[in-house]
Amino acid sequence: MKTNPKVLILTSLLAASAYGNPKDWHLGAEMSYAQISGTRAYEASNNFNATRTKDMLVPSLKLSAKIGDNGEASIRYTVFDDIDSYGVSSDTDIFDKSEFAGQAITEYVMSEEIEDITFTYLYEINRIRDVRLSVGPNFSFLESKADFYYERLEGEIGSDVFETVYRYIRSFSSSDVVIGAEANAAIQLSDRARFDLAYRFLNPPDRDIHMLSLSLNYGY
Repeated sequence: MKTNPKVLILTSLLAASAYGNPKDWHLGAEMSYAQISGTRAYEASNNFNATRTKDMLVPSLKLSAKIGDNGEASIRYTVFDDIDSYGVSSDTDIFDKSEFAGQAITEYVMSEEIEDITFTYLYEINRIRDVRLSVGPNFSFLESKADFYYERLEGEIGSDVFETVYRYIRSFSSSDVVIGAEANAAIQLSDRARFDLAYRFLNPPDRDIHMLSLSLNYGY
């Protein structure tokens, strides 16, 4: 019987909160500037992918709970979408994975989406008045899906008008658990409101993701 890693992450957060008898909870809306570098080939064999770097803005939802005097556990949900890459496949496996692959040079476009659920534990290392500085590890469960397309020109016979169309080839998906890190500066605005500035690092297979995040959190 397989256990969904999402359930494990949620259970871990609740267990940690119950054990630590959290004093307060915060629900936050976060916006991050993300820099994604690298390109993943997935299971398509003999692919030559262009190494790319993409900058994007991504929103997140975050739930956090204070653990003891110096700790805080949080869970956040993020979706990275429209991650486009380009590459070349040298055989027919790109169309249909089989034991007998023929040679066929195919240029393709890959459109990818990564769903991220991250559990983070932060430990306070310093406090300057209303600013709390914390660092800690994060554990991310990533679900990725990539759709492969090839590009071609199409038009009617006898016409000089052509248009570029993208024809679907196939999709690949993957589930991964990765370990990253976070550094956080929390600024207390009031008894319940808090502003967070954070740096996060994730390393999915064949990729690095650097994120600079701003979030507004409200306690309840």
